[in-house]
Amino acid sequence: MIRVSCLQLTGASGKWVLPFCPHVVILFAEVYRMLVQTDTRRRITLPPSTGIKPGDALEVELLDDGRIVLIPVEPVPRHQLWAWSPESKQAIISSLADPRASVVVETGEQAACVADRWSHED
Repeated sequence: MIRVSCLQLTGASGKWVLPFCPHVVILFAEVYRMLVQTDTRRRITLPPSTGIKPGDALEVELLDDGRIVLIPVEPVPRHQLWAWSPESKQAIISSLADPRASVVVETGEQAACVADRWSHED
């Protein structure tokens, strides 16, 4: 059994459905159906079977048809946000695919020598 961590609630009906996830292949999945009510502060309580724990971060998406989608996320610290830009991701992917062997440098002179050598390889 595979559990999908993306949960989708539909308006007042309380139906849970599986979201479209093109990168996930579901061999077999259970769909949980339950009715939840908001309290006076518009909060809902999710049962433990959802896998959501107190303090977990959830992205809330309001769809045009009135559905509310709750997506568990891992927050990224601000000082690491640069790594999540499309340009940085592509640079990281390219560097991991670099066929050149890793080189350990201990001085500025060695670093300049390696940089000069690599600048003429492409």
